[in-house]
Amino acid sequence: MKNKAMAAVAAMVATLCALSACGNQEKAAGSQPELRSGETVETLAVITESTTMQVTTAPATEPKVVKLSAESETKPLVTEPAEPTTEPTEPTEATEEFVLSSEEVADKMYDFFAEKGYNDAQIAGIVGNAEVESGLEPSRGVPGGGFGLFQLMDCEQRREMLAALDAHGVGKYATSDYWDFEASDFDTREDFDIFMDIMLDYTMNPNDPTWMNEIACTDSPEEAAEVFLVHYERAVNGGSPIEYYEPYSGLYYQGTSKRREAARRWYEYYTA
Repeated sequence: MKNKAMAAVAAMVATLCALSACGNQEKAAGSQPELRSGETVETLAVITESTTMQVTTAPATEPKVVKLSAESETKPLVTEPAEPTTEPTEPTEATEEFVLSSEEVADKMYDFFAEKGYNDAQIAGIVGNAEVESGLEPSRGVPGGGFGLFQLMDCEQRREMLAALDAHGVGKYATSDYWDFEASDFDTREDFDIFMDIMLDYTMNPNDPTWMNEIACTDSPEEAAEVFLVHYERAVNGGSPIEYYEPYSGLYYQGTSKRREAARRWYEYYTA
């Protein structure tokens, strides 16, 4: 850099000498400018050098301008979402699915018999019998056999009960379409409540009050189960004897031990 500066100074000196020799001759095009006040030859050389060493860069590329058509200029750049083609449908209420369970049936029986004045042990004895007879399936039926919670055989009482079920719009649950030994679910809870109320009403047969009077005197679920077995189910000639109901102690009835066990289990359920 220093050598270039010295060379420039030498050139300037030579030029000045030539100009001086030429007197008032006009300066040739592209000649160096005259010294200004306060400038020296050295200063002028440095200025000249910096001027000649500048790097010329190409002008930055100008951004492209997208020309909108007359039509597009009148429209917004962000389009509105398309209108739905159909009217929105209002959400429908989900239909409650009623699934029958043993607890549902046992709770319904408890409410019904508690209103009649029976206590926990006595109700458990009734429910224990129903579990052994039907598995607590209210609409269980056997072709040519029993029907309902207590497997009531064909009789005037059963025929009246079926007629009442029909009259209240739940007769379909007493048909063979619902004689399912796996599950006999009802379409709605309302149907279940109506069906159960009618069936339990016909269990409380005023023409056969013996079991109701006797069970009201019991104080254990096992004795209550045996009273209901002896006076309502009348399922004799079974494999296990009566143990708690003294008047029939030692006599054999069907499923006696199973009914006692079921009654005890439901008693614990009610009193838990």
